[in-house]
Amino acid sequence: MLASDEEGGTLDALRFSLASEIVELVVLTADETFLQTLREAVGGSRRLWHVPSADKVSDLLVAGEVGILVLDVLALREAATVFVAQIKRQFPDLVILVAGNRDAEILLAGLISAGTVYRFIHKPMSPGRAKLFADVAVKKHDEQRRRAASTQATTRRSRSNRGRLIGGAIGVLGLIIVVAWARHDLDTAVHRQQFLTNVAAAGDLEPIKSVKPQYPKTAELAKVEGWVELDFTVAESGQVTDVAVHATSVPGAFESAAIGALSQWRYRPIVRDGKPVAQRARIRMRFAP
Repeated sequence: MLASDEEGGTLDALRFSLASEIVELVVLTADETFLQTLREAVGGSRRLWHVPSADKVSDLLVAGEVGILVLDVLALREAATVFVAQIKRQFPDLVILVAGNRDAEILLAGLISAGTVYRFIHKPMSPGRAKLFADVAVKKHDEQRRRAASTQATTRRSRSNRGRLIGGAIGVLGLIIVVAWARHDLDTAVHRQQFLTNVAAAGDLEPIKSVKPQYPKTAELAKVEGWVELDFTVAESGQVTDVAVHATSVPGAFESAAIGALSQWRYRPIVRDGKPVAQRARIRMRFAP
């Protein structure tokens, strides 16, 4: 005996209600402190699966009804953008949280803005902040499942009222649009990744305005010397934008002074094929009294 549309909708709602109580997370990390913090934040109310290497992630996602992936970029052997794009293609509804430092966030900026990466977590983090991230991820996962359940119910009614052929055609068209849009977002993210990883040495560029950084008073009094490596973008106009710290010899001592100075620099625009283009670059600023 076949269930009616109403009975089918009731069963779907019941299945969702039961499934929504079980939210599973996969955590890819080799950082025991980070993993323990997540365990404390999640508690016993949700299942947390730990995998130490990327090759185990897909197997676990295929095997279970896992909806959330927490990815520590330090556990990856390949570029985070490539891994995230691949896993998102396999599991479009997966909610992905990525943890790492500021440099990793910059490299993933395209995927974050596209929504492929739902949230970025700065390490280290407190249990309270970890719980906040876990809660918003679970909420996002539940919203997606509710939307999917609602879409299924709407599709069922549409097929009943307007015929299976029309309903199927609309569903296929919608899928094509979603896939095309997702592909556009991923292509944009890949282009962004290529731009961020094509870093030129500042010595190969021609500055037309430079500003010497001010030596911090605290470092001067302590007679501390050091350097800061900065990544930045030379825009089509030659203006310096998107300055980020790549490395530093004395954390916390010179970063602000270096960023403040470099942000005022200006370069002769880079021209390719007769047109000015943006270029990512890296420079090392030294500090000595």
